[in-house]
Amino acid sequence: MKTGTFVTFPGGALTGQGRIEFAAPYANSWLLIADRTPVHPVSFRWPDQPADLGQVIFADGVVVEIADAWTGLVGADAGVFLIGEEAKAVRERANGRA
Repeated sequence: MKTGTFVTFPGGALTGQGRIEFAAPYANSWLLIADRTPVHPVSFRWPDQPADLGQVIFADGVVVEIADAWTGLVGADAGVFLIGEEAKAVRERANGRA
């Protein structure tokens, strides 16, 4: 991915259409990264609001429930995608709060 996910919930969107940019097995489920979403994620900066729930409906009609949603970042030093506490730790080190 060259850019982040465009999040549309701040503008009031409750539904949306996007493209899956990345998919991989993760913790007995799947991790999906989309180019856009109306789903509010848990932020590693402000984790006090839970993630939205919802569904992903694929072009072939398959419906998958969203179990959780997170913000994340790519760790420049290792080139890996980080979520949750790992992303928070990298962000804090970058801001001088290690």
